[in-house]
Parts: sequence; C-alpha cells; structure tokens
Amino acid sequence: MNNCSCEGAVEKVAEKKRCDCKMINPDVVKRIEQMMPEKSVFEVMGDFFKVLSDPTRLRILCALSKGCLCVYDIANILDMTQSAVSHQLKQLRHFNIVSVEKNGKTSCYSIKNHNVIEIMSNIRDIF
Repeated sequence: MNNCSCEGAVEKVAEKKRCDCKMINPDVVKRIEQMMPEKSVFEVMGDFFKVLSDPTRLRILCALSKGCLCVYDIANILDMTQSAVSHQLKQLRHFNIVSVEKNGKTSCYSIKNHNVIEIMSNIRDIF
C-alpha cells in the first residue's frame, strides 16, 4: 500500500517497498513536527533505555518487583558481589527507577517507578 501522495512512486527494493516521492505534504509535516517532543526528551529516553538494556539491572528489577530487598539479598539472589550490585543500583537510582530506605545500618531497595515493571512485562510478552 502506498502512503505517499504521489502515484506510482513505490518500487520494490531488497524485499522492501521504498517511496521515491520528492514531494512533501507541508500540512502533515507541520502538524507532526508540532506534536513531536523536543530532541532533549529523546536523549533522556535513550539514556533511560540504555539503563534498562543491561541484563544485570533487569535481573535486579525483577527481584525487586517481588519486594523490598537489601544489597546483600540481591547479591545472593543474583550470585554477584555486593559491590557489583551496589554499582548497578546506583545507576537505577540515578534514573529514579528504584528508591532506597535506610533502617539503621540496613538499606532496603524497592521499585520506585512501577511503569518500568510494566515495560519489562510487555517486552517479555513479545518473546
């Protein structure tokens, strides 16, 4: 199906369709441009997805989705060192994905942004 305003400009290239149209629809372009967020929003989103792209951080989030855990519990669950887990938690805290509550000498980590768990679940459902 040709979504282009010019007729007959679509040709098959390497099993994909490509539009050779050089004409634009200025009304559509202007409307979409006005609806697009600023470029800086996409930079922050990209950084956010980089944080979520690490399998270790995803495993930490999965564990935390079950309840509040201290660093030592997370390290034991993931078979990692406390130092390595702390490093990953720092990244997650930076993006307000997890929060920490100190209780004496113990720090308990929990999910701060539950939308992240929904994102993870939706992505897992794709596979």
